[in-house]
Amino acid sequence: MTATELIYLNNCLGRNHAKVYENERAFFDFSASGHQEKMAAGLAVGQECVVASLSKMGSIAFSWYSLEEERLIPSESGVLDRVFLGQRFFSESMSKPKAAKSKRYAIFFNSLGHFKRSSVLRATLAPRYYPPSKKLKVKLNPDEVDIAGQAYPEGATKTVVVNAYERNAAARSACLQHYGLRCAICDLSFAEAYGTDAEGYIHVHHRKPLAKLKTAYEVNPIKDLVPVCPNCHAVIHLGGANRSVDQVRAMIETAKSAQ
Repeated sequence: MTATELIYLNNCLGRNHAKVYENERAFFDFSASGHQEKMAAGLAVGQECVVASLSKMGSIAFSWYSLEEERLIPSESGVLDRVFLGQRFFSESMSKPKAAKSKRYAIFFNSLGHFKRSSVLRATLAPRYYPPSKKLKVKLNPDEVDIAGQAYPEGATKTVVVNAYERNAAARSACLQHYGLRCAICDLSFAEAYGTDAEGYIHVHHRKPLAKLKTAYEVNPIKDLVPVCPNCHAVIHLGGANRSVDQVRAMIETAKSAQ
């Protein structure tokens, strides 16, 4: 397993999202307007999220989810909310002092051991600190092709049928086998920049906007996917856009020439 960027979500008020939105997959929400409109926007399908909630016993419950979709759902007052839906794959509880010192959850707390004010945080967690039972499960239908471990030559025509709301490790693997672990936009290698703890870390961007795809679609790991660093990935989706790799490269060149 390689280091992965996690999204940490602070639910310190103990909001029961599954009950509020009548959907057992709901695990967090933001307002669809105001300052929350852009918070944690444009997350990729399969993004791993850690939600911290205060339990009735005073301890803190940490639930790990794999994001499947973001959906606009009316709140009780009729205002639209951005609701994150996904599958929980791990959970545990611990006291606040212990959590504040934990490598997994220290990001939630300030130097005094209190929750930070921000409701969303990002951090990369080294593989050795992942939950021991964490296993990536890729669901394939009978007519799907499992391409894990296969290399794809340039111009490959093979495709994999995947569910738009499932994380497909096989397609990601084939993409990285072809392109490598450097950002296709800025050429950043995490291993070279940050050392062995960050080796293997990279985002995989879907060139086709997932929100516009049907439930099932055919993905060519070479034509449809591309490795990008988190910064370039954020710029691709900045302002709700879906900029191309070439467009973001041009932005970098324009910025350099203006210096």
